[in-house]
Amino acid sequence: LARKLLAQAPKGLGHAFFSDSGSTAVEVAIKMAVGCWHNRGRPRHRIIAMEHAYHGDMFGAMAVGHRGIFNAAYDPMLFD
Repeated sequence: LARKLLAQAPKGLGHAFFSDSGSTAVEVAIKMAVGCWHNRGRPRHRIIAMEHAYHGDMFGAMAVGHRGIFNAAYDPMLFD
């Protein structure tokens, strides 16, 4: 499956990652993006996300999603 997906991907993309859930996929995408910039020696500290979006229930996924009643208890623990 990975070979078939990569055959359709833009040139330069040579790896595939499979996840067991959307929340995990968001967490890993955040970690991959942060790690990529860190390894280039140009660390980034902000994530852009869609307004009012739901990205999952893990801390990173909640941090990039809409803040509201369902995650208000965790607000002090989420990054900006």
